Amino acid sequence: SKFVSGEDLGYYAGLRLGEMIHLEWQDVDFERQELRVTPKEDWTPKDRESREIDLHPTLAAHLKAWKTVSAQHKNVVPWDRRTHQFSMMFSAFLRRSGIERGSLHSLRHTFASHLAMADVNLLKIARLMGHSNVQTTQIYAHLQPSSLREAVFRLPAIQPGAAVPLNGAAQA
Repeated sequence: SKFVSGEDLGYYAGLRLGEMIHLEWQDVDFERQELRVTPKEDWTPKDRESREIDLHPTLAAHLKAWKTVSAQHKNVVPWDRRTHQFSMMFSAFLRRSGIERGSLHSLRHTFASHLAMADVNLLKIARLMGHSNVQTTQIYAHLQPSSLREAVFRLPAIQPGAAVPLNGAAQA
């Protein structure tokens, strides 16, 4: 269904709703394994810039399968109504699936959070999401408490009496 492709584009590519709806098949390059978010004649991305996003293997497989039944459409997600209607219908789809709280935009947050928890650099996440600065990306990149715990556990143990090299401090 069109919701499955929207779900995949949100989770595996971090696309905004408008980017999903305006993504055309010509923007998906299976050979180079990437998709491009590009301005269209009647639409411009929120950040006004084009960007490339590498295709996750699962997203590539789902898009290839979707294209076999949707290739007659110019757009990957064929939708000719207002974007908020797509979002509302997706939220209803989630509720019917047993997910009470969630939206299409939640998938974008999940994309950023999962990348951050996988130790992907915030600058890279910002670029993938089309953010001009990492402050915006930090809003999206929520961390699970367990990933915070893992981060602290990565600190090396210090032996009693050993000198601790301090970052930024002059060494004697």
